[in-house]
Parts: sequence; C-alpha cells; structure tokens
Amino acid sequence: MDDELRQAVEAFRRVTPDVLPAGALRAIRVEDGDASPVLTASVQAGERVLDVRLRDTSVLALLVRFCLENNVPIPKRGNKAVRLVDGLLTLVIDYGSDATL
Repeated sequence: MDDELRQAVEAFRRVTPDVLPAGALRAIRVEDGDASPVLTASVQAGERVLDVRLRDTSVLALLVRFCLENNVPIPKRGNKAVRLVDGLLTLVIDYGSDATL
C-alpha cells in the first residue's frame, strides 16, 4: 500500500470520522469509476472488515487534506479534479486558458 495514500486516508479520517470508521486500515484500492476514480478503504472494525467506498468530492477532499497537512501549496483558484494518472490517484488543477503563473 502506498505510504502517501495511506497518510492521505488517515488524515481524511481524522477530520471526517463519520465517513471512515475507527479501526486498522487493512487495504486501499483505487479503481477508475464512471466519472472519477473510486477509492475503497478496508477497515478492521472489531471482528469485521468493512469496505468503505469514497467517490468524487470525498476523494478530492482527501487529497486536499493531505496537501494541507504536508505543506504542499495548492491554489485557491482553478478547477480541482481527481484523476488516475499511470495508475496513481492524482489531484489535477486546471487554471483554464487565462491562467497567470
């Protein structure tokens, strides 16, 4: 399991405990969904293993939270989206045609 992805899931869980239950994180899978990637986190909750699927805004929030906690600068402006790039979950920021860098 990718360390940065694990850190991102753990950071997201700290700020949204109602979305991901407490317990040991057993696995993380990322697959291409219809409109955007889907992340599935397998969490050991007591005797059971729960699979929690995160989509769209939750996956985007997860990546933004990781950036904030790791001091990775992200701009306020620009459209943010989640994509799979070479099999990796990626935050893509589109400034449009009038971007000034």
